[in-house]
Amino acid sequence: MSTFSSSFNASYTLTGNLNPLPIHEGLSWGAIILPRGPVYFQLELARKLVAYGAREVILRRDPGSVPSEPFPNDLPVKFLIPSLPITEPLWMQMALGVSRSEWMLVITDSMEVLEPFPPQKLVRGDWDKPALVYIPELKSPKGEEIPHLIVPLKRGNVLQFINIFSQNELHESLYPMDLTGFYRPNTFLQTGGFDPSIASAYWQKADWGFRVHLWGESIRCLKGFRIQYLSDPPLEDTTPINGYERFYLKNIVPQYNLDHIELPLRLFFPFLLRSGLSPFKAWKTFHSVRRWIRGFSYRFRMDAVALKQLWREWG
Repeated sequence: MSTFSSSFNASYTLTGNLNPLPIHEGLSWGAIILPRGPVYFQLELARKLVAYGAREVILRRDPGSVPSEPFPNDLPVKFLIPSLPITEPLWMQMALGVSRSEWMLVITDSMEVLEPFPPQKLVRGDWDKPALVYIPELKSPKGEEIPHLIVPLKRGNVLQFINIFSQNELHESLYPMDLTGFYRPNTFLQTGGFDPSIASAYWQKADWGFRVHLWGESIRCLKGFRIQYLSDPPLEDTTPINGYERFYLKNIVPQYNLDHIELPLRLFFPFLLRSGLSPFKAWKTFHSVRRWIRGFSYRFRMDAVALKQLWREWG
């Protein structure tokens, strides 16, 4: 058992079988299982994924929790225990940080992978530049297709995210539905991961998803990669609170200028009027985000206006 600090200054404990299995059939991959149900669901899924070639499986344990069912020592299962309660995206980020495989499958224990698995295109590496995340085609418990691409849609002054079907592998998703997909851990961490100062898991995902695309990375569907829900997908709390203002300032407001992004001071008063925050809190948020923008201004490849046009062309 070992205790570490994560990339966002939260400590955690890592225990279990810390040594991954040898690489299977040339593909270095492992799995991160997000808990939805009883522990035995995780055990069942872990066994199946290891049989498919997973070198390592990372499971969540909350502080003070005791597994009701022991995991066999022959499974390469690690338990990642954060020191404090954190959102699901931030825990997943921790898990990607401790992983030791080239690709990590993020999946919930209320899902099952469908054969052929793992996807042959992933095994062969048939691409010039791989996506940051390859997301699956999703099926309902009844086997019906689920719209699995998440795209932004602005109606008047209201920003919404809707689910659509993918027509080809060039279509992009803002972020993976239910966080599910094959991730490249090193590239994920280079995008900065999820923002811990945003309290809402929903807006953490939206913020990271926008940044991925604004920084020139991609999240794409991989045809032939299929996952089925065993129970209905959970509903998300999309209320524009607990971090929406920070998401809006970091991703929607900044403007691209020649070769970098900017958040001009003249945009503060429109933000103040729109946000509903007190002047003090609005300025504190604006100043914090402006400082963040300055630190990463040359990482941006476009602004939200250009990104919206790209989605219109893909659609």
